Amino acid sequence: LAKNLTFTPSVGVLLEQPHRFVDHGSDLVFIATTALKIRPTLTLEHTAMFANLVIEPEIRDYVNRLRVLYSAKHLDVTYMLWHNNNMFDSNTHLSTGLTIAYSRIPVADHFYMSVGLTELSMLQSSDERSIPEANQLLLSLSIQFAH
Repeated sequence: LAKNLTFTPSVGVLLEQPHRFVDHGSDLVFIATTALKIRPTLTLEHTAMFANLVIEPEIRDYVNRLRVLYSAKHLDVTYMLWHNNNMFDSNTHLSTGLTIAYSRIPVADHFYMSVGLTELSMLQSSDERSIPEANQLLLSLSIQFAH
């Protein structure tokens, strides 16, 4: 759209996994992401996700995600806010998270490693049984191939 503003539409498959691989809710998804690069190290991003479009349209879903991304040298900090509204169904929930990662660590030709810590909080949920209000701490380690 502009030098510092991008719009990226995507279509894919979302694999829900509450109890087993490819569980209830797995379906086609449409994702539209708009990103505004405020500075070379700072990006503000909004993602609209429309899920359950084909197989289970009776549980169609619409989720908003806001992210603020800071990236400089090896440090990546991401703040996230997810809002599952009740536009198509009665489920609503609000969650937030913060990831701090040390990234782009060269380990071999074309291979880079990242290690991060993520805190996730479910702030509000209309379905406490399947999506309880809770806090989680996740440690991630990844290897990236870049050519």
